[in-house]
Amino acid sequence: MDDSNSVKSTYRAYDPIYDKVAEISTLIRAKQDFDGAAKIALENNITLEEIVNKTMKLGIFDIAKLADHINKLK
Repeated sequence: MDDSNSVKSTYRAYDPIYDKVAEISTLIRAKQDFDGAAKIALENNITLEEIVNKTMKLGIFDIAKLADHINKLK
């Protein structure tokens, strides 16, 4: 009996947005570069909701400041 089909994978499918969100998070936390982070978000059509859902590293004030910079660049 082959049980290979009954085993469920615990790995998520690769999502390239995670890499961009990590880049956004690093720009904000390490360099305080909100304009650079906002540009990445806009260029890749990444919403604030996606950023919040995919990172635990940014605080509410960082998210609010990023939102201001995104609005400024639109």
